Amino acid sequence: MNLSTTLSLTGLITFVAFTSGAQTLADQGSESSYLYRPLRLPHLEFESACPASVGSNDVVPSAHPYIFGAGGYFFGKGPVYLGLGWKPADRAEARFELVDRMPRVPQGFRLKTPWIMDPKYKGEALVRGARIGSAIPDQILFDSPQTTGPALVLRSQNPGTLVSPAQLEAGQHWGFWPTSMVVPARGCYALQIDTESGSDIVVF
Repeated sequence: MNLSTTLSLTGLITFVAFTSGAQTLADQGSESSYLYRPLRLPHLEFESACPASVGSNDVVPSAHPYIFGAGGYFFGKGPVYLGLGWKPADRAEARFELVDRMPRVPQGFRLKTPWIMDPKYKGEALVRGARIGSAIPDQILFDSPQTTGPALVLRSQNPGTLVSPAQLEAGQHWGFWPTSMVVPARGCYALQIDTESGSDIVVF
């Protein structure tokens, strides 16, 4: 991706992302230090081009049908990866349009965001994010069955309410959470994914 390409894609949103089986930070009791790292999102000058993340389509094979988006593009360096349900399937860049048919809530657009976790990782992940390059640094909200809040935790011990033991076994125990994320408007957004392995940033 180059800056001229990014500048020409006006009206699009760059995205990063969690859902069912996830908990808000307030609901979790872990004292693991990585769950308390400061939020360090990339700095973006006002009205600058959004440096959208580029995904990979070889993270999880399509042979795992219980994972929405398996075989498609996922974002992040692992062990936790984000999918963008509204992104064109053939586009590797984390960029898509906000359109009228998307679900709306009082806080903004509710976007389907499947999360997956590498079966070799046996810990937790904390996800937080906000708009960057804007005078209004709106937080990203994460929509779970219990509440909508600014942080979500994914646990390898709880791979999602839609995953059966048989599906986990067949899928080599990839964790899967079909969550939603809420963004207020068009713009450039960044997610920070904290795990025991380190911190990862996704921009969309």
